Amino acid sequence: MFILSQAQNQFQNRQNNQQATPATASGPPDELKGMMQQLLQGQHIQGKALKQVTTEINPRMDNMFTELNSKYDAVASHIRQMDVQIAQTAETIKRQQGTLLGNTYKNPKDCNAVDLRSGRHLSDLVPKKLTAQEKGKHKEGEPHSHEDVYDDDHEPEQPTNR
Repeated sequence: MFILSQAQNQFQNRQNNQQATPATASGPPDELKGMMQQLLQGQHIQGKALKQVTTEINPRMDNMFTELNSKYDAVASHIRQMDVQIAQTAETIKRQQGTLLGNTYKNPKDCNAVDLRSGRHLSDLVPKKLTAQEKGKHKEGEPHSHEDVYDDDHEPEQPTNR
């Protein structure tokens, strides 16, 4: 009987364990359900916080984008203006009729000519050099024009532009 009672006890223990297992098995699903609810609540709270942050950031980003676009447009406008100014400057720099070259060269004939703005040309005024006999005549009192006759000793003063 002892063996029989021992076998019965083991059988009963197994049944109790099987019956207890469903009781404990119902416990973990409740626990899992609670954990899932906590997880969902956490996600819901995080979603609300994220939505709040994005609603605060979106207007800021829109303002920054608008400002950046306006600054870009201003820079592009200035660049276009500078291009126009450079083109205008290049046009004015081109040699125009009646203007002097940027680099001058020496006239090999040493000719001097003057053109007035009015278009009138001045003739070459080469001072006439007097001989000794003519110098004597001028000293004796003959009238002479100082503007176009000069002696060897006294050259006419040339006007200088300084």
